This record gives sequence, structure tokens and C-alpha cells, in this order.
Amino acid sequence: MYLYFFSKEEGCDIRGIVRGGSIVTGDMSLRLSYMLDATPGVFGRAIEKFDSYLEFLSRTIGPKLEGKKVVVWFSGGKDSTTNLIVLLKLQEYISLNLRVYYIHAPLLDGRRNLSFVDEVSRRLNIDIEIESIGREKMEDLLWYFGMPFRGFRWCTYHAKIRPMREIRRRLGFDYEVSSERLFESYKRFESLQEYAKRKMFISGRQLKPTYFFTILDVVDILKKHNVIHPDYLRGCSRVSCSICPYRTIFELEETIDDLEDPGLIESILRKTFLERYKHAVGWEDYLEFSLWRFSPKMVGGILRLKQLVHRMGGYITSEDIRRALSTMWHTKFDAPKLELDEITELMLEAYRTRKYGILNLGLEPIFLSTNSET
Repeated sequence: MYLYFFSKEEGCDIRGIVRGGSIVTGDMSLRLSYMLDATPGVFGRAIEKFDSYLEFLSRTIGPKLEGKKVVVWFSGGKDSTTNLIVLLKLQEYISLNLRVYYIHAPLLDGRRNLSFVDEVSRRLNIDIEIESIGREKMEDLLWYFGMPFRGFRWCTYHAKIRPMREIRRRLGFDYEVSSERLFESYKRFESLQEYAKRKMFISGRQLKPTYFFTILDVVDILKKHNVIHPDYLRGCSRVSCSICPYRTIFELEETIDDLEDPGLIESILRKTFLERYKHAVGWEDYLEFSLWRFSPKMVGGILRLKQLVHRMGGYITSEDIRRALSTMWHTKFDAPKLELDEITELMLEAYRTRKYGILNLGLEPIFLSTNSET
């Protein structure tokens, strides 16, 4: 296993400068956990036949859902799209009053995600309602808060969560579908472990029909229904706003040209730089390496690490990563069938010991020991 850090289009393995859960070189020390959410996984499928799983859901939770008003918050990402398909197909077994919403973030997002919403609506024959706080309100927030960065993604609350709360209050849903899965992060597993232990899918008004799905389950379902977001096919690891701070530097190269108003965003970037970053980095480095994605307290160390990686030379390119990430969307994998009990036990053990890697293959990254601070 390797730990690659990218300067921009090239990255090198930095395991040699990781000490006790931190990246250490000279007088610089950066906590790895601030930049990396190491996530365990399994190789296999939890769902053997999709129709059989739908029948299982209809038997176990169908009586609770019959005739209820259910909302799906659709983002276009792989997990929310999978949940949408599951709920749509579940309507063939039980009667649901299903509403689907896409919450658009003006200015930070462009047309690509809206186009995908249209495509999914057409292919799945479902009306996806689009809600937004509006361009004027978002512009006011951008001038007030500056560009969102990792650890201060104010856009999530103001442009996503608040509109969702308003829709909930207005329409009064019985259940809302959550797209969380066990294998996204330790934080997600911590919140979902009771679901797994008790094999439940509903808690209060939260409905989690796919929480134990593996990535191969998700890929299979999206391939079958031909609703894969084009960002995944191009090798992006996530679907988010065009200028989301959680995108990698080379993913931004794929998406930043989709902005609604590039000139305004550049003005916001400059204002944010002058208010928060000018004492730590120069303007050209701030733009070239998209350093606005990181906390002002970290940005000097991030730049020094990028400069160090550049001097060390590239051992892998962004194209290599794109190709690797897109492979699962283009290739059919033979993989074992896993039972929920088996998945749960593997995850519980990983959570207790803080193990990483592919749990059922014994592959564990060697750059993080089980007793590291991360």
C-alpha cells in the first residue's frame, strides 16, 4: 500500500516522512487525519440479486412504509442515486408517496449536475424537484463568509441543510431517506453500527435502505440502470459542487470550467486571500494549488509539502489516479457474496482496532499503525 501526496498533476509516496500519525519534515508537522479520512472496506457484494433484496425490504419494512410520505434528497452522487433507484423499485411492492428533491447551490455549482438531474429524471421516469436559495442570496453569503474551505464548509448548512429543513416543515414527511453507508468513514460507521447490529433500516424518521451496501453493490445497480454520473467515468472520486473544497486538485481541473460566473468566483477568491491567507502564502501559489481549500492555519505547511513533493519527483500522475478510479465503472469484477453478519463483524473489529485497508483480504496500509493518533 502507498500514501501519495500530489503537488498538482504528479504525486509521490510520502510514507517515509510519516511519524506517529503526522507528516514530518524539518520543523513542519501536519496531522494526517486533517487531510486523510482512511476508510476500511471489503471486497465483495452484499446483494446477490437486486429483485430478491427488494422483496426482502418489502417484507421487513413494507408495513411501516405503506402509504407513507417519503422524501429522497438526491445529490447525483452514487449513493443517493442508488437510494433513489431502490425506493422507486420498492414502489412495485408497496404503495409510497415518494418525493425527490435536488438542492442546487448557485455559483458554486455549474450546469453539469443540473444536466445529470435532467438525465436521471428522464431515464428513471421520475420528477426530481429542484430547490435553491437563489443566486442573490448565495452571492451575499459568499461576500460575507468568503470561499468555503475544509473544516468551514458553511455552504452545506446555508445552501443545502436550511432549504431541506424548510421543505420538511412545509410538507411534513413521514420518512426521509439517508444515503449513508458503513464503508464511507469511521464516523459514518460509528453512527450506523447499531443499524448493523440489529439489522434495522428505520430509526425514527430516518430510512437507510442501503447502509450496508458495498461499493460493488452500488456500481452494479447504477450500471444496470444506466445512471452513472459522468464525473465518475472521468475518474473523479466524488460528485459535488464544481468548486467544492473537498475535491482533489486534479478533479478541480475537470470541473472548475463549469462555473456559472467565473469572474465573480475569482473576486471572492481574491477577497478571501486578502482577509485570511496573504500572510501565509503568495497569491499565485494560492491560485495554482487551490490552497483556498485548506484552513489558513494549515495552508503554509500544505504549500511546503507540495513544494517538497515537486522536488522529490513524481512517481504517479493524476491520469494514473483517474484511470484507477474509473476502472470499477468500466469493468465487471468477480467478487464473493458477503452476508450482513460477516460485514458487521469485520467492521466492528476494524472500529475497535482502527484497522484500515480491505478487511476481508488482509490488506492493510502500512503507513498507519493501529495505535496511531489518526
